[in-house]
Amino acid sequence: MTVNTQPMLQRQQIESSLGLILCPDAESRRKGEEYLESCFSCSGFGSSLMAIGLDTMVDVGKRQLAFVVLKKLVKHQWLSETISAEEKSHIRSLIPSGLKENSSPIQTATGLVIAEIARSESFADWPELMPGLVSVIQGNEDHVFVRGALRALCLMIEDLDQGHVIEVAKVVMPNIMQLCQSQTTLPAEKRQGLTILHTTIDSVEYMYRSSSDAKDLMRHQIGSWFQTCALVLDCPVDVHNGDVLGTAFMALQCATRLIPLSSKVSDQSCVLNLIRSVWNFNGQVRVLFQQYVIGDGIADSLSSTDQGPMMEPVTLVDVVSQLLEFLTAALTSKSLKKVCQSSLPDVVNVTLHYMTIAYDDIDDWVEDCNEYLSSGDDFWGCRSSGGLLLDSIVESYGGVGMEAVEQGIQDRIEAGKAAASSQDPIYWRLVESALIALSDLADVILERPSVVRKEASCTNPNYMLQWLLKSPEYNSPTNALLLARILSYASRFSPALSKETRELVLQNIGQYIAIPGLKPAVYGGIFQALEALVKTSTSAEIAPVSNHFMGYLCSMLPSATDETMHLIFENIEQVVKKDPSCVHSWADRIIPVAMRAWIDNYNDPLLGEDAFTLLQNLAQCPGGFQHMVTTAVPTLKAMVESNTAPPMLESGAFDLVVEITSPASAQDAKPIFIDFMPLALQRLQSTADEDVMASISAFFRTILQIGQSDALTWFSSSRDESIGTFIQLIQFLLRPETPDRAARYVGGVILSLFSAVSLDTIGQEHLTSILSMVAQKLHTAEDPSTVQSLLSVLATLSRIDTDALINILASIGGSPAVLQSVMDKWIERHIEIRTPYDIKLSIVALSAILTSNLSILDQISVRGQRIDTSSSIRTRSRAATRKEEWSMVPLRTKIALVLLDSYIESVTQGNAPGVDDEDEWIEDDDEDDEDDYDGIEQEDDFGIDSAIGQYSMYGELLEDLDTTVLADVDQLELKRRASDPLLSLNVVEYLPGIIKSFQQAHPQAYDGFCHLCSPIQRTYIPK
Repeated sequence: MTVNTQPMLQRQQIESSLGLILCPDAESRRKGEEYLESCFSCSGFGSSLMAIGLDTMVDVGKRQLAFVVLKKLVKHQWLSETISAEEKSHIRSLIPSGLKENSSPIQTATGLVIAEIARSESFADWPELMPGLVSVIQGNEDHVFVRGALRALCLMIEDLDQGHVIEVAKVVMPNIMQLCQSQTTLPAEKRQGLTILHTTIDSVEYMYRSSSDAKDLMRHQIGSWFQTCALVLDCPVDVHNGDVLGTAFMALQCATRLIPLSSKVSDQSCVLNLIRSVWNFNGQVRVLFQQYVIGDGIADSLSSTDQGPMMEPVTLVDVVSQLLEFLTAALTSKSLKKVCQSSLPDVVNVTLHYMTIAYDDIDDWVEDCNEYLSSGDDFWGCRSSGGLLLDSIVESYGGVGMEAVEQGIQDRIEAGKAAASSQDPIYWRLVESALIALSDLADVILERPSVVRKEASCTNPNYMLQWLLKSPEYNSPTNALLLARILSYASRFSPALSKETRELVLQNIGQYIAIPGLKPAVYGGIFQALEALVKTSTSAEIAPVSNHFMGYLCSMLPSATDETMHLIFENIEQVVKKDPSCVHSWADRIIPVAMRAWIDNYNDPLLGEDAFTLLQNLAQCPGGFQHMVTTAVPTLKAMVESNTAPPMLESGAFDLVVEITSPASAQDAKPIFIDFMPLALQRLQSTADEDVMASISAFFRTILQIGQSDALTWFSSSRDESIGTFIQLIQFLLRPETPDRAARYVGGVILSLFSAVSLDTIGQEHLTSILSMVAQKLHTAEDPSTVQSLLSVLATLSRIDTDALINILASIGGSPAVLQSVMDKWIERHIEIRTPYDIKLSIVALSAILTSNLSILDQISVRGQRIDTSSSIRTRSRAATRKEEWSMVPLRTKIALVLLDSYIESVTQGNAPGVDDEDEWIEDDDEDDEDDYDGIEQEDDFGIDSAIGQYSMYGELLEDLDTTVLADVDQLELKRRASDPLLSLNVVEYLPGIIKSFQQAHPQAYDGFCHLCSPIQRTYIPK
């Protein structure tokens, strides 16, 4: 860069520009920014900024901004010629003096500049830096300067890469540990020192396996780290002092990170001393927690020496939450389990104590339904950390852990009973904490029925609910939070409830909803319990009470807030699913409210989405059609006619019309289609939104599905004219410029037209034109739904007449290029096809092509394997400049390979993707590393826990594909598929016969297929 040789910049001009930037006037700020930007290429700019930043006579805001600009200058110009060596030396020599100032903004801004310089150059360029900071820390009685030096180190070490952090830590950590251990060190200084330790531990964990420096640092210093954390936690806790709480919190954070490294400590007494110190610290905190969190003791405002950006306020609840995190790490550490096992009962009891609802939360949760419900979703807090700890105890210690947890919860309940007998108001909070703990353990209890050993056990939800709901001191609307928790507990255990218990809960809910003035928290519990119980109840169980519940839910709609209305909609939806017959009585009260909620909140992922989903479900109910026609359809039509509705609403309007008409007869649906048909054609031509276009195409598909051939007479007296209209619609959706997502239903439109009109009526010319455009669209399409939609057309036609399809594709353009392109894409994307029906359809179609006797197929070659990545590393630059290179193999050979993979998948379905056990983890040649990270969860090669769920050979999670994958399959198509024999095809029995037929009909291609098979594939070739 060319250096500006203008005279040294005037400090006054720079200071004035800094002041302009701080002005509220936009024009003034612009002028100030432009001037400073022009100074970046001028020599002396850095020195001037530093002089302003260090001048105590200048306004603090300007000084802070001067350092911010200096940091930017260092970042962009420090290594250029703009800043001379002399100026750099000048800045290095004076900038540390800013750390002496008793001003958090100035100290922080100075530290940021120092950190940026350290990041921009090597420590050899500034050899005085580290010794200078260390000398400040060592025995300096100027606490302001010490905090400034520590702040600079915090900022520096946070900004460096892990390797440089190790380098810095080797120099400074012994002095910082000495500082933290000293009784004369202020809590704020200890907290800063521990913050540096925390960053160092992160770097050691990251670098340990690859860096000898990290191993050396740990070997020589880790014992002192454990010792320092223990000594800090041995200090008295002052709940009124924010610095003390912040220091304890940071010590616990460091201790939690150290636990996975405990096996690396040569003197294990350091580890045990730390655990002992934490437990003694817990003794102090437990008393304070009882007084200031559980009780109504009001702590004074927290005093704090320093509230900088790295010293955020810490509460007693934060400290306890981190304490529970430490206990989780210690109890689940492989190297400490034997030591900790005897302490399980004590840990469980103290955990339940910390899970007691805070006094300050009671009123908030009682009066706000969402506050109550969201409290169960918090990821940080005493209750969530406590629940994770209890769950970890059960997971890590099995039956022994479960016994300790069960006994602790039972003791908690008994304490609640005793408190209730003595009329101690704490009683319900004791029981409530036991219920929240059980709810957190619900998954474990439900997955392991063996843990319920006794009928009268706290782990038996039927016993618990029978006791709670039949005890007036617990089952009382006046005790809102406990009642809400009982109902939430019932929702968590709903799958395990007996018929008697389920009826008892539903009966009680029925009684509650008849009580006026219930507290919002109780409504939250009712919503949770009702939704869960209805989901897990049979229709016969819900039918007798459905109208009662619907009446209650509908009565709440007029006064519901946006925050609670979505919960009401969710519950109505569940009741409707179980007892559709109740819709007729309540639809007129629900539909207008749901329509308004959807229209006003269509962008809201809770209220808007729940309202829309409810409308869809109402439309599918036998008693809902006429109500939707009279109440919803006019609004939907007006919305589309206005041409002003947001695309999301317009798309939803057509989707709802589809939902409304799908269950209807052709006679009932016809008037609606006639009303919307002109609007749909007009909007398809004028909209640019892909979702609106897709929804309109689904609308036309539904017309043909319901009306079949009669639909061709609904809009025109000429059937040929109507056929022409649908063909033009299809051609419009298949245009190259039509977005992929807009064409995701075009396959359904095409197949519905072919179903309504014979292929002979369509005519060879139109059929060839459609297939030509399908092939062209397939070649460029990448969206999985669109590709599958197009492939379904080809597969269906192949199933009807394979040779006719092949001949048409081969004739397009006068060469087999189109056929080759289609087959290339089909084979490539076959693996991505979803839903059992579509997979079988593709398999059958490819099988028919494989065994066809058409000679044109023997002239086609398709891509086999990538060959441009085998001999060298494929970098991003190479990928950008080199085309992909593939081997070419005969079409029949490739089809046979794809079908063999499908056969293997079907045979092995349910097994996780194959990874050899010995290859799953990279072995470490350092035997001592075996237990380094026993407290840190590792992901497997697929980024997920392979013990969860089942996988196909391609790595996809195998769930209920009909309901969880590709919701684009509409209800009418699902109904048609249910009667198609293809759905019951056994692929394992079907494909061996196809491969044998291929061997007999095309032996030469079969030999090529066998040659290309891998050793594993060969073992599955049918004999």
